[in-house]
Amino acid sequence: MDNKDPFQVNSEMHSINTRQNSNLHLPQANLTLYQKGAYYSGIKDFNNLPTHIRNLSCDVKRFKLELGKLLHEIKNDDILEMKLIPTNEIEINM
Repeated sequence: MDNKDPFQVNSEMHSINTRQNSNLHLPQANLTLYQKGAYYSGIKDFNNLPTHIRNLSCDVKRFKLELGKLLHEIKNDDILEMKLIPTNEIEINM
């Protein structure tokens, strides 16, 4: 990925070998507004991707393709899990 320079990996921050050492370092954020921002939430979302997709971050085309497949799969799973209520069973209280 061309713009990876502003991001640091946890292994660059400390020498302790942890399960998250290959994750992007999440900066300390005290403000909810900052935590909801694109930079902070983008790092969280990237770290939550499956490892096989994160490892493709250097190959932008394949990364986008695999990410699209994952998002499509998640969307289909959510649709299948939705419980639709027939409109005649909905009560409207006025």
